[in-house]
Amino acid sequence: MRHLTAVGIAVAVATLAGCGESLEPTSLVGTWDATVLRFTNLANQSQSVEVIAGGGSLIITLSANSSYQATITIPGQNPEVTSGTWVYTDLDGLTLTETGEVDGTDFNVNLSGDTMTITSTDGITFDFGAGDVNARLDATLIKE
Repeated sequence: MRHLTAVGIAVAVATLAGCGESLEPTSLVGTWDATVLRFTNLANQSQSVEVIAGGGSLIITLSANSSYQATITIPGQNPEVTSGTWVYTDLDGLTLTETGEVDGTDFNVNLSGDTMTITSTDGITFDFGAGDVNARLDATLIKE
């Protein structure tokens, strides 16, 4: 279930991609509902799973007090809820650190109105059927 925890962490690390502009951390505050959530095996790029299209879900709430909560549901599994803290800096992007963990997970972020796209830069694993492997997470989320 480590991949579920990593999803929550992934939301906390963001970098505004493709722009020289700074992202205001307050623009990330809110509840975000994923419309796309794809995991790609880093060792085998042809192996990919799109969780939302398969009936799953991801909802992440980034609070103004720098806390977060993420709920991910993978079809056929119980929902997993993670929580912790988040921080955004122009240099590191968005970093989510799960409660009890020392290191957070980093994500590149692109924000356009009420649509946020994130891509993991490290720390994500996913079970493609033979145990957890390192994976890239790509997601599109809409602000509720």
